[in-house]
Amino acid sequence: MALQRRKLKLLAMVMMINFFIFILISRNSGQDKRLNKPYVPAKAFWAKLYPNSAYWNRQQQILDVQDNPIFMTNSSSADVPDWLNDTSSTSDPCQPNVRVTTQVKDYNSLPDRFKDFLLYMRCRSYPVV
Repeated sequence: MALQRRKLKLLAMVMMINFFIFILISRNSGQDKRLNKPYVPAKAFWAKLYPNSAYWNRQQQILDVQDNPIFMTNSSSADVPDWLNDTSSTSDPCQPNVRVTTQVKDYNSLPDRFKDFLLYMRCRSYPVV
């Protein structure tokens, strides 16, 4: 009988401690919701894009502007800088892009296979040999 009474007291004490912890956590989390207000930045979040000197970074910037809807929300295609307008693409993407030869530093020192890759990287259907 005494053993059951001790177990019952221990169970009641553990339950009261759990209930007390629950009350503390619920009160503290409720206060944080009322005190914290959303942070509104004072200036524009997106920085103005400038052309990067590295070829691959510049290609990534062009893709970001073309595919990211956040960049294009308040601007039209007329507001896009000239360096972001990629007019080198023709109706046939498998034609060589000769502008790459002037855009990539040390193009002439690259291996021939890498030069071919750069010239024809827009082509998505390669002839089967």
